[in-house]
Amino acid sequence: EAAFIRKPVDQISKSVAKALYGEVSPNSATRLERFSACAFAHFLKYGLEVKERAEYEFKAMDMGNVIHQALEQFSRNLKKNQLTWRSLTDQERDQLIDTSVEETIHDYGNTILESSARNQYMILRVKRILRRTVWALQQQLKAGKYEPSRFEISFSMEEDLKASNFQLSEDERLRLRGRIDRVDTCEDEKHVYVKVIDYKSGNTALDLTSVYHGLQLQLIVYLNAALELEEKNHPGKHAEPAGMFYYHVKDPLVDGKPGDEEEEIERKLLEKLKVDGLVRAEEKILKDLDRELEAGKKSLVIPAAYNKNGSLSSRSKTASKEQFE
Repeated sequence: EAAFIRKPVDQISKSVAKALYGEVSPNSATRLERFSACAFAHFLKYGLEVKERAEYEFKAMDMGNVIHQALEQFSRNLKKNQLTWRSLTDQERDQLIDTSVEETIHDYGNTILESSARNQYMILRVKRILRRTVWALQQQLKAGKYEPSRFEISFSMEEDLKASNFQLSEDERLRLRGRIDRVDTCEDEKHVYVKVIDYKSGNTALDLTSVYHGLQLQLIVYLNAALELEEKNHPGKHAEPAGMFYYHVKDPLVDGKPGDEEEEIERKLLEKLKVDGLVRAEEKILKDLDRELEAGKKSLVIPAAYNKNGSLSSRSKTASKEQFE
């Protein structure tokens, strides 16, 4: 019997779907990924909106939220103090991230992080991780020509953005919503090259098979929206993709031995903290992202390396312009 059992046809009707989701369905990339993975899980979460009972505790997810909010606050504080990523001194950088963490935790979850000694230790841990994060992000920027263009960009309200508005039928529309953590750009006379970065506190890696099956859409959706936004922002210039990356927020340990130079330790740390994702396989773009990348070298900031003969290594995560399209 089990071998021949079939799932009953139990789709909800159009009128019920409209009542649950509305005629204009605001979808995030995460929500579409959930639907691709399991339509029933999507129905429970976004249709019936069932939720677990909220408990007064600090979970792994909260850690990710605090890290994201503190990085957002850091970007705001940079602007407020009229500082740039490139010009920041070590002391200014550490001081600014500590202030940003304190401002974030003060408002987070009814001050849950001050409710126990264990949670107070988490504050120290977040500060340590984020000090390392902003140091690594600064080093990655200094290695190339790209400049941060926008932080925490929400494209939900952009009515005329083709990348996020889709007409499904005469009376049904899909509007993608999302928040891009960071967009960096580099310009020449005719083009503006765009890269998007999404901060991750887990170990998400870009997997093209998952992209194909609709299980990992975030970076694709973000890059599409960022290209359109930057083209609007630079009249007369054509926006082109340079890369889409995850940056994993962590403070890793590296192997070493007594007497190692600080420079060598920092090099190993940068290797562990480089972005993961897909970069455009063109020499100019690679060089603008990492000016030290040359034949026989592996980049410390992007997932690319050259063989000794000047060809791209098979370990590089690269794609041509056509493949990006």
